[in-house]
Amino acid sequence: MPHGRGPNVLAWRTDVVKPPPDSWGVIWDKNTPYKGKISIYDDSIFIADAALYLKATKPELGIDNPYQLNDEQFQASINLLKGLAPNVGEWWADYAKQIQSYANKDVVIGTTWLYMVNTLTADKQPVKGIKPKEGTTGWSDTWMIYSKAKHPNCMYLWMNHMISPAAQALVAESFGEAPVNLKACALTKDKNFCNELHASDESWWKDVYYWTTPTADCGGTGGTCKTQEDWVNAWTEIRG
Repeated sequence: MPHGRGPNVLAWRTDVVKPPPDSWGVIWDKNTPYKGKISIYDDSIFIADAALYLKATKPELGIDNPYQLNDEQFQASINLLKGLAPNVGEWWADYAKQIQSYANKDVVIGTTWLYMVNTLTADKQPVKGIKPKEGTTGWSDTWMIYSKAKHPNCMYLWMNHMISPAAQALVAESFGEAPVNLKACALTKDKNFCNELHASDESWWKDVYYWTTPTADCGGTGGTCKTQEDWVNAWTEIRG
């Protein structure tokens, strides 16, 4: 059952990063002025972010889906990441640690979630987050029931609760995600929350590519693509 969705955003400290960026290029530039101050998500799925940037800037590679890459597309993405690696100041997996890093100016720009941006701005930190012009990766959260659950009715009751407007409003606003039940929008503390999250604007989400598992059959579209194992192995090499 769909629960909520959100983009991975480019976030920066507005008192340090000038002029305000509108492109992911600011982190992919080997000669970036923010060397050692860039924060990057520490997971092999971030390879898709490299592929997404190449999709916009290197159309000759023919990248369509940033999660389903042939050998040439994959190697180009890995090469881009290898160029980024020396400039990274923090590979983050702990959202609380990333929040602290932005607050302390240990990092000043990078990829993050709206939850971190909202937490920092609520603490009056000069941080802004956007979906850059190339689009972005993102995530769609769901609830699932184990097919052999002994007491599935309990889970159905939980799903009914989590999809209710009241529960959706609380979860969506606290985490910084767009609710799937739009009736929740009337119950958020910030009455403009759903507008800011583009909850009902499907056109805004057209260039948000939700996290997807890479598969050898290119997502069932034919051809030969790199697998999840290939992505993990390459990420291990990039991270050293």
